[in-house]
Amino acid sequence: MKPLGISVTIDSFGRITIPKSLRLTMGYEPTTPLEMLSDGKGLRIQKRSVGCMFCGSDIKVVAWHGDKVCRACASDILAKGVK
Repeated sequence: MKPLGISVTIDSFGRITIPKSLRLTMGYEPTTPLEMLSDGKGLRIQKRSVGCMFCGSDIKVVAWHGDKVCRACASDILAKGVK
């Protein structure tokens, strides 16, 4: 991730506002589902994805390094020896 030079403050309700210029750049509409991920040092906000990052399947999806992968794609990757 790269620094954006944008600073926001948490309000008294625990909310933050994503600046309009950033929402437009990222394609975030008012109803865009987002998810928050933490690595213990910070937060990452991204569009919520339901399915596998490779095939889009939503069957037997597991989280892997912050991404979602279905078991079929994971098995395929492991079978091909990708590390």
